[in-house]
Amino acid sequence: MKLKLLQLPKIKLSLKQRLISIALVSATVIVCSIGSFLYFNSVSHSTKANSPTTIALFTATLNNTGTQVQVYWVTTSEYNCDYFTIQRSVNGVDYSQLTEVQASGTSTSQLSYSCIDNNPVSGISHYRLKYFDIGGEYHYGAIQEINNEYVQPENEINVYPMPANNFAYIDLTVFSMASAEIYVVDLTGKIVKNINAELNEGKNKIKLDISDLPNGIYFVNLQDQTGKKISQKMIKTQ
Repeated sequence: MKLKLLQLPKIKLSLKQRLISIALVSATVIVCSIGSFLYFNSVSHSTKANSPTTIALFTATLNNTGTQVQVYWVTTSEYNCDYFTIQRSVNGVDYSQLTEVQASGTSTSQLSYSCIDNNPVSGISHYRLKYFDIGGEYHYGAIQEINNEYVQPENEINVYPMPANNFAYIDLTVFSMASAEIYVVDLTGKIVKNINAELNEGKNKIKLDISDLPNGIYFVNLQDQTGKKISQKMIKTQ
């Protein structure tokens, strides 16, 4: 017995129908290709986002005078970890780098790190840990909030006698040892005399020779290394 092959009837498509079919097949291929690209790209991205370094603890602690914040963190494992940076923000959005700390590279032991912020800001601030892999990838750790209610007292200046003749004396009370610039300006704002001084914490007395200055009204200004300025009027007479 001979088997006869079943022959399907030939369907004749118009030119318009053939063009539509080709367009549908092409669109299907494009959609599948894009889907595959997005899938594999998302897998790759999520893999990079997962840090091989484990942060177990991150704290920021203000001392009882409001002059220092100690930042402390612990890792339980590190893999190709290059370095850490500590960042600070006053609004919780814009962060600036305070310091950089070298990491240990690769470790399965618990490791501790710390650093000190010697110039904390008043009010609320935020501290954030950012760490970098050797390959260049970076990751963020936890964020700690500090509320510094301590207000540092202002430095004080007193110039006497009033009026002064050939010499004036400047009493300065400062709250930290610092280098400072003392300068005398006239009423036009012109600097007519300036000296550099090393100030000790507490009270300081400086003798200022003004014998070469014309009679008039001046201002004795002090600017410390942090940029803070204080000023006191001085009158020069013969």
